[in-house]
Amino acid sequence: TALDHPHLIERAAWLVPDLIGRSLNAASAAMRLTRTAARGGWLLVQGAPGRPPRTALDQPVVSTEKVTAFRSLSLDDVHRVRAGFPEASINDVVVAVIAGALRGFLAERETLPETPLTASMPVNIRRGDEPRAIGNYFTYGYATVPVQHADRAQRLAAVCDRSRVEKERMVRVRAEGGTMEVEGPNVFPSALWGPMGSFLTSPVFGLVPPVVNLSISTVPGPKRPWYIAGVKVAHLFNRVPTLPPIQLFFHSFSYVGDLEFGVTAYRETLPDAEALMDLVAEELRALVLLA
Repeated sequence: TALDHPHLIERAAWLVPDLIGRSLNAASAAMRLTRTAARGGWLLVQGAPGRPPRTALDQPVVSTEKVTAFRSLSLDDVHRVRAGFPEASINDVVVAVIAGALRGFLAERETLPETPLTASMPVNIRRGDEPRAIGNYFTYGYATVPVQHADRAQRLAAVCDRSRVEKERMVRVRAEGGTMEVEGPNVFPSALWGPMGSFLTSPVFGLVPPVVNLSISTVPGPKRPWYIAGVKVAHLFNRVPTLPPIQLFFHSFSYVGDLEFGVTAYRETLPDAEALMDLVAEELRALVLLA
């Protein structure tokens, strides 16, 4: 019996409270996940500029296999484009580059729409005077991705127009509390990613019309090089989690004099990520010549 093995009783006395604590933590994490998902869904929908077109980028997917590709672009080239188009920000130039690349991508697949794509953009709205904390304090902004325009200058102008509207909207969003705060690194328990992915790649979810076609994130990084164990870090590339309905995610991160550009997508959505990144690099070169 257990009485003949006191070490088992001692072990059980330690395990039971631990199991109860783990169960409560899991339940709390699930509740946080539900609140965060609901809040994120509401923010994603309520500020969207309109229903975007369906393209090859947002067709239902079955497999959860992802692809990613990277390019290190010149930050000086981005500034050269800005010099030629003073109303454009770095973020505007990035969106215009993506618009040109996707125009070529969609034209090759004969799914080029007559209206612009819509991209969601996570926007950090933590003020500089706010205390530092683990986690993110953000809302969703939106960018027009005008793939329908053949003229590069016209595409960049359309991006800048939408950018001005978004800057005005961000002021109202913060005043009205339209933000989402994600505290700590474990708000999404790893055990829930599998079931969530299964649902989001199911035929039922595929019937839901898209709110956005893609997502874009541009993050300012360090201006001085980093070192690890005395070795200089040459490049900093990041990867991002991607779930339907956002099946294509462009991410860029400035590092010293480079813009570390990447794309993460479902393989069904983007069979050749490297070819798309080639189009991105070509588009930036073309905008530099135009500027």
